Amino acid sequence: MDFKENILKKIKIDKLAKNIIKSIKYSNDKNKTDKIAMEELLKFSSFSHLLKRDLTLYILEDKVLVIDNELAIYKTDPDDVALRKSPTVKEMVSFKNIKKILNDKDVIFSKGINSVEFVQNQCRSNLDLSYTDKDIEKLSCDASVYLDMDESEKVIESLEIFADILYYDFILNFLPVENHMVFWKIIDSSSGKKLVCPTILYDSFRNNLKLIDKKINISDEEDVKLILSVAKERKKADFYQKEVFDFLKNKVLSKS
Repeated sequence: MDFKENILKKIKIDKLAKNIIKSIKYSNDKNKTDKIAMEELLKFSSFSHLLKRDLTLYILEDKVLVIDNELAIYKTDPDDVALRKSPTVKEMVSFKNIKKILNDKDVIFSKGINSVEFVQNQCRSNLDLSYTDKDIEKLSCDASVYLDMDESEKVIESLEIFADILYYDFILNFLPVENHMVFWKIIDSSSGKKLVCPTILYDSFRNNLKLIDKKINISDEEDVKLILSVAKERKKADFYQKEVFDFLKNKVLSKS
């Protein structure tokens, strides 16, 4: 599997993990954990799948993950987890079993967000994310071709790959302008400021790509107006279209 395939897998893994964590963190309903996304994430992992009683289990060595709203990972075996999570009436008459059913602290490895992050890191560990200068040059060349051919989905994919390599953030709804997405690098978030540089704007409807190569304080209303002015082409960007991919290519090559 080549570098591009691997990094696209990593991006998918990170998006899934982010969505699951969001479902845990920001929902007022304890039953809103995104279990479908968790099962999708686990497809990228080394966990094996097992149905036991009414439980959906995923197993990795001595760890057992239960797909439910808690997303608990137990450091024990599947039979023990089945006893604790889905006991039969016969099992519940035992005092020893009751203690296990009522208290699982002795075997809990992680829960919730910690479990998601553990699986996310395990998925990433399966990927070789190393690259050569030729990989980056090809990535930039292909991205420029996609831009010429007005293949906006492929352009976005290319931007996401560069953003992942360069640790840029992807912001979908930052601007009150339709079809615009923003990528930027946070360079300082201290003292009430949030400085970013560069800032990349892509209008997927018009296939219009721009880059602002100056420090912008996105906590400052006037600075945000500058980004908006460039998006609406009232002010000039520093780089346009293919120049943006050349800029990104050089950024990656300069750090490798």
